[in-house]
Amino acid sequence: MDRRALPLTRSWCLFEVFQTCRMTALRTDFTGLLLCTPTGVLQRGGTGVDAAVTVAQRLSTLDLELADATSLEDKRMIDD
Repeated sequence: MDRRALPLTRSWCLFEVFQTCRMTALRTDFTGLLLCTPTGVLQRGGTGVDAAVTVAQRLSTLDLELADATSLEDKRMIDD
């Protein structure tokens, strides 16, 4: 995760988050989603409050329809 939480604006990244959440719900042995930053893992307290606030702000305004993809074909496939 970068300092502006831009992966949360990308179609592929959001698709992977969705798949990870599904796996977490289906399997008790699955570690789940870890949000890693240059300074550490968010869920393990390895980052500053600023990273948590940035992720929270990005998630609070998340609009899947506005997510970007490098390839229009990929975006269509993910959106469908």
